[in-house]
This record gives sequence, structure tokens and C-alpha cells, in this order.
Amino acid sequence: MTESKNNPPTGFDHPQIQQLRAEIINQMDDRIADSLQKLPREYFQQIPREDHLQHFKALVAIKVCDIRQEITIRHRNGRRITIVSHQNHPGLLARLIRGLPKELPLVGAKIFTSTDDDFIVDVFDFQHADSNNEVRSDRTSERRKSIIQKVADQTGAENCDVETFVDRYHHEHEILGSPEELSHQFLAFRETAHINDIVVLCGKAKDGLLKVTVSAASSTTRTMFERAADFFGQRKINIVKAICENVMFRETIPVALLTFDVQIDEPVNPESLARDMEHYLRVDPEAIKLLGDSSDIDLQTAELFCCLAKLTQHAINFCEAFDVSAERVLRTMRKHDSMTLQSIRYFVSRFRKDDPEEAPPEHALLKSIADPKERTTMRTLFGLVHRIERANLCVERKRCIAFRLPGEVFENLDHGNTPFAIFYVYGNGFDGFHVRFRNVARGGMRLVPTRNASHYLFESNRVFEEAWRLATAQQLKNKDIAEGGSKAVVVIKPDNSAERAGRDFVDGLLDLLLNIDQTTARDLDSIGEEYLYLGPDENVTNDLINWIVDHSAERGYRFPATIMSSKPSTGINHKEFGVTSEGVLIFLRQSLIEHGIDPDKSPFTIKLTGGPDGDVGGNAIRILIRDYPNTARIVAVADGTGAASDPDGLNLEELLRLVEAGQGIASFDAGQLSAQGSVTGLGSEAEVTRRNELHNQIKADVFLPAGGRPSTINENNWHRFLDGDGVPCSPIIVEGANLFITDPARKLLSDSGVAIVKDSSANKCGVICSSMEIIAGMLLTEEQFLAIKPDYVSQVLQTLCSLAEIESISLFNERSRMPDLTLPEISVRISEQIIRVADIIDNSIGGWTADEQRLANEFIRAYLPKSLTDTAGDELFDRFPKTYRRQLIASILSSRIVYREGCQNLESMREETLARLIRNHLVYESKVRTLLATIESSDLADKQTIAAIVEHSGARSQRDLRL
Repeated sequence: MTESKNNPPTGFDHPQIQQLRAEIINQMDDRIADSLQKLPREYFQQIPREDHLQHFKALVAIKVCDIRQEITIRHRNGRRITIVSHQNHPGLLARLIRGLPKELPLVGAKIFTSTDDDFIVDVFDFQHADSNNEVRSDRTSERRKSIIQKVADQTGAENCDVETFVDRYHHEHEILGSPEELSHQFLAFRETAHINDIVVLCGKAKDGLLKVTVSAASSTTRTMFERAADFFGQRKINIVKAICENVMFRETIPVALLTFDVQIDEPVNPESLARDMEHYLRVDPEAIKLLGDSSDIDLQTAELFCCLAKLTQHAINFCEAFDVSAERVLRTMRKHDSMTLQSIRYFVSRFRKDDPEEAPPEHALLKSIADPKERTTMRTLFGLVHRIERANLCVERKRCIAFRLPGEVFENLDHGNTPFAIFYVYGNGFDGFHVRFRNVARGGMRLVPTRNASHYLFESNRVFEEAWRLATAQQLKNKDIAEGGSKAVVVIKPDNSAERAGRDFVDGLLDLLLNIDQTTARDLDSIGEEYLYLGPDENVTNDLINWIVDHSAERGYRFPATIMSSKPSTGINHKEFGVTSEGVLIFLRQSLIEHGIDPDKSPFTIKLTGGPDGDVGGNAIRILIRDYPNTARIVAVADGTGAASDPDGLNLEELLRLVEAGQGIASFDAGQLSAQGSVTGLGSEAEVTRRNELHNQIKADVFLPAGGRPSTINENNWHRFLDGDGVPCSPIIVEGANLFITDPARKLLSDSGVAIVKDSSANKCGVICSSMEIIAGMLLTEEQFLAIKPDYVSQVLQTLCSLAEIESISLFNERSRMPDLTLPEISVRISEQIIRVADIIDNSIGGWTADEQRLANEFIRAYLPKSLTDTAGDELFDRFPKTYRRQLIASILSSRIVYREGCQNLESMREETLARLIRNHLVYESKVRTLLATIESSDLADKQTIAAIVEHSGARSQRDLRL
């Protein structure tokens, strides 16, 4: 039967099928021969034969079927992925890496490109999910011992150091068979481990290739591989081979190690290539994207473009009447890119002594912009470019961009006081501010990681205001110490390391502090020496504290022990010694007495937020049990784990057990409760609500916020603290936690009859302790400090309690004289008056006589713990920086004067009258110390009472009597 023309041919012997098979086979044969000829010989040396078949099938399929997409092949249970593609162009490798599965760590890559760039075969290896991340290499083989010996010989390192390094790899890692490549990674890792940064080393490889090794702290191989692939792609550098691994340093810091063999057609300086690559790997992806989008700018310009855009946004949002997003600022600057680039070129020239450039005609440029918000954006940018005083643009191997600005740049009198100076730091995955209100200032460094893009946008938009607000509060709290108020807040983008951001932020600050001439604008006079005094705040770990101190010492900072307080070994741990809580409980005691309750004799009830595992809460519980075992009844505690309450009082022994075990209140033994008591966790919405509302629902004589989020009690919910008749559930609040109550809520609660001791008074002893730690760091070596630490801490605690007691008495004395003011308002008045007097002293001390300077030094000696002055000896006053000594004298004298004279009396005095009073006070206080010594050596029966009266009012009485 004849076949129809419309029927398909059947049977392998049909002529059409035979012809089609022949064409396919010919194409396959051509493709196989072509691939065999064009694949580099390293492919056949490094890829096992069992993998060749799958790779060649993919290459044939791409050719025969004209496949335009990549083909992905999974081997070895997903531990190896090969991507085959007919494409090859700059940026392809980075895109392929972004598409790799994210559930396993990338540990190796082999990149093969055909000799005519017609196709690629890229092989990626992953660490197995069951691989032991602690000890991963085979410790027993002779081959391993031989490799370790060869690496030690090549690097000059000790065998034990190399062995520790090798132990970080999983035992199947290919690099363990190559002493040369392992040596490169060991050298790079050793330098990275020393500075916790990115290090790139270049050296010769075989066959004329260049070997490039990258070691990056707090990074993953995937991220670094992607960035490195982008870098090589932009420079038309072909990656022939890559080996990578993620290892741990000190069990907490991940380090990405990558070694590339690359082919470079043009001659290149390896050292220059390494420095350029380090810079590229350090900068934020925003700058990389801008660099890729713009053909007429270099990397530094792209980085400055993004940095100045963020700073411009922060300045507008704080100083102008409208808010603007970073995206809109960047869009405006790119729209007016010609004037933006002119401004950036001028800015850079201000910090290059041999590269002067005229400022652009800004007035005319601004007139050409029609949109008023765009005009404000560009005007703000131009202002910043002129006002930035110092920048680390010329510092070699900088980790980030860092600026110093005068405080007036962020002046907004509607907000409040203007800062003294501002540091802004912009780096890879973060930006942040350090705001201070005096030349000598201290305050915590807060790291703010973010979960996602919207969370980052929220935190980033308010980063300056948060730093300003916290520094303002710190300024009021720091009234008793030499350091004014400051705060550093660093906001970190999602999926970026907070630890790395903290290190880079501090390193940027050190760039400016240690390279004054190099970083000061050529059109300004040198600012002179500056010192910063940081402290740990949210997300600052002990490892980071130690690194900051050690790194500051290595970089040559004059007082490295002072740059960060609460050091684990050579500091005074606030939680261990309860320094903040000791002061809080003194204010609590005085508040009870003023309320008619003698806590030594009369029972009283107290409720807390902040649990037994916290610093302030746990130590408050411990001190209450220590000082008032028979009268204190803790009726409620709420913390991050849950809530517990008992009208008969929570069992004190059980609370103390939780404190010592570092456990939250949810671990309270329910068997220790009365029939009316309860303990709950946070397992249900109802339990979370109970925890959140406990401070509003339980009646007690005192409410002690010793933990909890800022603004927990605010102007929208303050009324919940009152019962149905408008009576407060606690007549006394002592703020152990910072900013727990907003200012408007304080006013409303005070008007409702609540006596509130504000945070800047109640919990000030923590900052005084940190100041004492700073002073010890200036005057003593680490060995000297550790030798006297027990005595020093004991004497510091005595000073803290004395300062808390004198302010608590002054606070209630002022209320009796100014009954129309609330306690929080009086607290602020006291702080402001102490700061005012201190500023007068600081401004006038240069004109004091030699005798007055000597008397001032005696104030310092009397103020400092005796163990410190005895150890420091005659070098006591020589080791202080001049600015610090001035501020120390000012703080000691001003607080003594204000606490004894009272605010009303001093507020009415003109500055020149106050200046005379201060100088007279030096003499009168010297006589008081002589009288006190006489009283102490006497046999008077009531000499302690007499001494207290003389010490408190002796100077004022002498002045009033004209003695």
C-alpha cells in the first residue's frame, strides 16, 4: 500500500529518518570534537572522567537544539553543580553565582571557558550538610602532616599554627592537596585575623597566570565570590580556576577564603591590583551599581556620590520642614549629575593638598532648578561639601568613608540643643552617626541590625534623630562627670554583619582621630587632638569591645583603654557590680522617705519591669533583699520571658535564685507562690498582653522600670496607669531604665500625683562608673589596674552612692522650694544648671592663678579613689589631656556648687558673678577639707554628723559670713 504524503514517516530505515539521524550525529561529532579541542587542558586535569559525559551531553544539546539558556547539572547528591552555557560575557559569572542554591556553603569553583569564548563550563562545589564544622580535616594522615610541613616552610609559620588553620577545612577540600594555594590562604587569613578586614594578596601562578587570594572577615564565600567575579569581569580578567571556603575565627567570626587563578592579557602591577580589589570588595553595593550605570565616574566618585546622598537625606530630614527618602535624594543628584559631579570634584580637592579646584557657581546652579524640593536637596548637598571639616579620603586602605562636621550643620532649634560636633561614617552595608554635645564626651555605641528592606528604611530614616535624642539625654545624665553627652548609632542593612559594621565604624573614626593633618580640609586650620569615649550599647559584644581596644592600640591611639568602657577583664562590669542599681535604690529610698515610708522599719511594696536576668532589674532585686529583707515586698515582675505577681510578695529566696542563675521571671517556681499568685510565660496572646500591662494593673508603693522598650508609657496610653477613679496604681516611679516614659507622659502622670524620679537622675551611676573606668585607663597600665581593681571598684561604688545621695536630697529640697515644678522638670533644671556652671569654669579656667590651679588639682585628688591616686603618684596630672583635665575640674566643682547652692540662687546670677563665686569656692572648699580633717581626728561624740554638716554647707556658710 502506498504511503500518504500527509502521514509521518515510520521506521528507522525510512530515508528521511536516516537523513535526520545522520545530520544529528554529524552535529554531535562536530560538537564533541570542537569541545575537546577548545576546552582548556586544566578541565581534563581537574574534572573527573565520570563527569565528562554529562558535561558533553549538555554541550551537544546546546549546539544541536540551539538552547539559549544555561543547563544546570547536579552531581554527588547536590554537592556539585555544573552550569554549561554558550554565553560568556562580563557579569555572567556573578549572575550565575546569585542563582546558586543558598542552603549549603560554597567551598569551591572551577571556571572553564572555551578558547574562542563560545561556551563555558563552570563547576561549583558545596559543603555537605552533614559536614562537621568544628574539626573537618583528616587529622591522622601522613599526607596531611606533609602538607602542613610544606606550608610552614613556605610561610615561616609554626607547624602548630598551620595545623590549627588546616583543621578549619573539611577533609575533602581540594586545597588540602596544594601546599602553594594553602600557603596563600594561610598568609591572607593570618593578616585578616589580625585586623578583621578584607585582605587581597597577589602572586604568580603556573603557566603565566596570576594567583589572587582573598580573605574577608564577617563575610561568606558566596558574597565575596560574586563581588570578585564582578571585579574581574569589569576588568576583562578571565577566571581560570577558583577555590573557596568559609572558616571560623575565634568561633564567632566567619571568614571567606578564596583563591583565583586568573589570566590577564595586559601587564598589571599585582600590588596595585590587590589594593584596587580590596577597595572594590569593601564598598557598598549601591556604589557598585552606580559605577555600573555610569561610564564617566570612578569607584571613589561612585562611593562619595552614594555617601553624600545619604548624608544629605539625613540633614534634610532633621533640619527641614519635610522628609525625603534616600532614593529621591539619589535620583535628584543623578538628574542634576553635572552639578553633583562638579561639587564632588571640588569636595575631593579640599582634601588633596596638590589638587586645588574652584568651587562651582552654586548660586547660579541652584537658580536653574525649578522644583523647590530638588533645589533644597542640592542646596543641602552644596552646604555639606563646604562644611565637612575632616574626611578620610586620602587614608590608605580605609574601610569606609568617614567625615567630621561641626554641630551647626545639623542645627534645628525646634528640636533643641545644637551638638558640638558630629561624625558620619558610611560603609559597606551600614551608615551611622556619632553625636556629641561637648568636646570631651562619652556615650554608648548602638548597633541596629535590620530584618528586611522596610525595617531598614524605617531605622535608616531616623538614625540621626535617634543619635541626637540619645546624646541629648546622655548630656543631662553626664552632669557629674568630665565627659559630656554623646551617642553613636549605626544602622545595618539586612543580611549584613553587625560585628563587621561595628568594626568598620570605629576604624573610620580612628582614621579621623589619628590622621589629623591628612584628613583636615586644606582650607581649614587643624582642629587639634580629639578623643572619643564610647561604651557598649545594643548588640555590642564582648568580642567587639576587646577588638576595639586592641585595634585602637595597634593603630597608635594614645589612650586605647579609654575608647570603650565595660571591658570584660580590665573594665568595671556594670552587671557584675550592680553599679547602676546601687544608685537607683538610693533614689528609691529617698522617694519612700519623702512619701512618709521609712524603708528600714515600714513594709513597702514594689513592682518591676526588667527581670532577674537583667542588669538593673536583677541587681535591684539583689539589693532590695540585701538592704530591706524584712520590709521590701516585691509584688510583680515583668520581663522578656513573662510575668509573675503575688500580692503577698514573690518569694525572695526564689527571686535571688533566678538572679544568680541568670534566668528570666518565667522560670519562677510556681510552688513558691501564694494562692493569689501567678507566673506566666509568653506562649499565648493573653500572656503577652498580661506581661505588657502588668505595670498598669498591679498596685504597689513604687514602680521601678528596670527594663523595657523606650516610650512604653507615652502620651497616648499614660492614663492606663490610673485606676477608674483617676488614682495612680503607684504613687512613686523611679526610672531605672532609659526613656521608658516620654516627656509628655511624665508631665501628665506628675499632674496626676505621681512622684517620678527621671532617668537622667535615677540611673546616672552607670555613666559615672564608666567615667571612672576611663580615668583609670588614662592613668594606669593594664597590670596596674588589675592589681588594684578590687579596692578601686569598692571605692568607686562609695563615690557613686555619695553622688546619688546628694542629688536625691537636692532633688526633693528643690521641690520644696519650687512646688509648681514637677520632679522631672527639677531634674532637668539641676542638670542644666550644672552644665551651665561647668561651661563657665571651662571657659575661664585658663585665666586662673597658679594657686587656683593648684587648688583645682586638689579637688581632682580628693575626688578620685585613693587606690588610683596612690598608684598614679606624681604623674597623676601629667597624663591627663589638657581638655580632659579642664572638663574634670569643671564637672567636680559645678556639681558640688549646684547641689549645695540650689538652682534658684544660681539661675538668677549673671555669668561674671558666677565666675567670681566659683573662684571663691576653690578657697572655701580647701578650708572645708582642713576642717573635716580636724573633725575626723577629734574625740567629738557626734563627729560624723558634724562632719556631714560642714561638708555640705561649709563653703556657702564661709561665704555668707564673709570669712
